[in-house]
Amino acid sequence: MKKLPMKRLQTILLITGFYAASVFANSHIAKEIFQPVWIFKQSSLPFHTAPIIYNNQVFALPKNGNIVSVALDSGKKLWSKSYKKGIWERSLSTGKDNIYYGTRDKQLCALKARTGRKVWCIKLPKNIQRAPLEHNNQLYVVTAELGPGLNGDKTKGGSIYALEIESGKVVWHRETNNYAMQSPVVQGDTLYVAGSYDDPSVDIDEGGPASIIALEANNGNKKWQFFSEDGFIKAIYTTDDFLAFVGYQDFISGLNTQTGELLWRRDSGNWVPAVSGYKDTIYYGSANTKVHAWNISDGETLWEFSIKNGSFNYTLDAPIRVGEYLFFLTQRGGLIVLNAQTGRAMVHRQTGLKAHIGLATDGKWVIVGDSTGVIYAYNVDKLL
Repeated sequence: MKKLPMKRLQTILLITGFYAASVFANSHIAKEIFQPVWIFKQSSLPFHTAPIIYNNQVFALPKNGNIVSVALDSGKKLWSKSYKKGIWERSLSTGKDNIYYGTRDKQLCALKARTGRKVWCIKLPKNIQRAPLEHNNQLYVVTAELGPGLNGDKTKGGSIYALEIESGKVVWHRETNNYAMQSPVVQGDTLYVAGSYDDPSVDIDEGGPASIIALEANNGNKKWQFFSEDGFIKAIYTTDDFLAFVGYQDFISGLNTQTGELLWRRDSGNWVPAVSGYKDTIYYGSANTKVHAWNISDGETLWEFSIKNGSFNYTLDAPIRVGEYLFFLTQRGGLIVLNAQTGRAMVHRQTGLKAHIGLATDGKWVIVGDSTGVIYAYNVDKLL
């Protein structure tokens, strides 16, 4: 699927008269700015990854910045953590009583979430640029050979590690041919890791060699590996029976989780930042200002929602489902909540924010980190 560059497409739409205004009306759109309950100024640096809500705290890490913890209900600063050599901004994650992060000198560290006290730090052979995943008393971690800020060798791969949560001791590790990988995903007893590898024989305009590896979570033994030419895999979502992923080419594909067999592949309609899911439904937003719900077993459309307020007002990151509601933030600062079963708009409020990444939510609170290093907290409980 060949797509026009964004600036060129904007020019074409402006000339043809479709860029200036939306032709739709939406009674759920409120004209006044939706006011936050609290605001916390962390730095002047932009957020490229969404804050995390965990144990009544908000954890945030802006680009080239420090980790901060603030109280969810008040925005009061609880603690912060800096590291002289820097922290990889997309490496922050939480689990049980800990938070985890990777440093720019190849360390992986665990802190107590409540206090910020150091639990352990270990040194790995390569950098940890993606968020670790805690599951069943183990921490799953991927390392990168190449990535933002890394000048590695694309013919070499990163590794997958399983660590003891209490000590950081390595339980098992497995080398891969993927030079960059996404955060691990666990479903049942299977660990899934998606990434990109080098293959000089593959020569296509958009995309490139990528793979998804399915491993036994307790020992790292490989179950299967699926190979694709869709380019770097942006996100995966899995159930016991099916796995869906979207790559650089913006096609969405479905696999059989038992065999790794490709079951279906569909054009998403336009550029897609990521996919998410709940049970047998996958959700995503596309750059043609639509939000989609598909059945993961066959890729069939369940519903489609059109975002109002003009062209290019598409979702930042994938929608997040909590209970019966689907939450997302748009390019133009719209906070939208849909009925996840039907796609009907329940809430549409304008925040006035300029953000680079999507929101975090627990269904009651919505937390946004903007492009100027400020964290905003909104209470949506009374709107639903």
